[in-house]
Amino acid sequence: MLLLWILLILYAIFLAPGSGRDEIFHALIRGDFADVEPLVVTIFSFLGVFPLLFAAILLPDRRSGSWPFVLLSMGTGAFSLLPYFYLRGRFKGLEKIVTPVWLMRVASSRSFIGIIVALFILSLLPLTGGISLNAYKDAFMHSSLVSVMTVDFLILVPLSWYAMKRFRGIPSPISFIPIIGPALLLWQQRGEKDNERTE
Repeated sequence: MLLLWILLILYAIFLAPGSGRDEIFHALIRGDFADVEPLVVTIFSFLGVFPLLFAAILLPDRRSGSWPFVLLSMGTGAFSLLPYFYLRGRFKGLEKIVTPVWLMRVASSRSFIGIIVALFILSLLPLTGGISLNAYKDAFMHSSLVSVMTVDFLILVPLSWYAMKRFRGIPSPISFIPIIGPALLLWQQRGEKDNERTE
């Protein structure tokens, strides 16, 4: 994890294509999504949903020490999560970082999973107008934001599978389906736990 984190930083600083004024970055920040390749908009939106997914995976464990990293990941993605996965199990001080009760309860609820699923579906809407892989490739080569967020996305997908396997005990390959796979598995798992409590 540490090596991957270092490589990600080095890529973002030195290797990511794109230079000068990043028009796609400014268009996304302004919300001018109509001027951007739909697949770029969807991946950009996914990166806003992934932190919520990791919150649902990690925060129910109140002594996981994860909540500061999860909150930071809302703006930095894997740049914040990779150090956490490296430190957990190596740095005992994480156990002293206790997740606030209200935050743990929110992240543990099925309603929170429902919000993740709804946001995932909304993120797919730009794709209804069609996509162009050539346009995405061109955006990747000319926009630092697109190149870095693409690599970030490609790290977050297997990282969510790893988190599901290690911390929720669900090693299903369905977790490799971005966001919706882990979310549905969490929904099912929490439904089973709710049923156990009512029996």
